[in-house]
Amino acid sequence: MSPWNRLFLFESLWLENPDFLSKLEVWWKYIRVICRKSMKIFQLKLKELKGKINEWNISNFGNIHKEK
Repeated sequence: MSPWNRLFLFESLWLENPDFLSKLEVWWKYIRVICRKSMKIFQLKLKELKGKINEWNISNFGNIHKEK
């Protein structure tokens, strides 16, 4: 299963990284979506954010699920 299709799980480990919250804010702010419906915009932004968080997670912590 691709990492993009599985359920998104928040890892409390991310909050221990001092850069996480600032990166989260920047990612959310600069995700651009073209759509007129506000809920669809929200949904698409969350989907894009999930991808960015997954990439950041792998580059900073490796595959933590493999180690579990």
